Amino acid sequence: MIPAPAAAPELVVVDDGRHLSLRALGLPYETLQQLIEAGDEALARVRDAVAAAETDSWAPSADAAYAPAVIGAPIV
Repeated sequence: MIPAPAAAPELVVVDDGRHLSLRALGLPYETLQQLIEAGDEALARVRDAVAAAETDSWAPSADAAYAPAVIGAPIV
């Protein structure tokens, strides 16, 4: 007899109106921990970029020519 395949792991986002939480069904704890750490690192980078943009002057910089290429706009 061939055993039935195991169900694929499922990651569910639960929003109770006040909190977002992840529920992992069939995912090893280590994998979930890696996902959380990667999300935390990405969020920290976004916060740093926002803080830098808020304190930065609006003077053109060397990065100004790079930014439009990142978002797909043509460089003028």
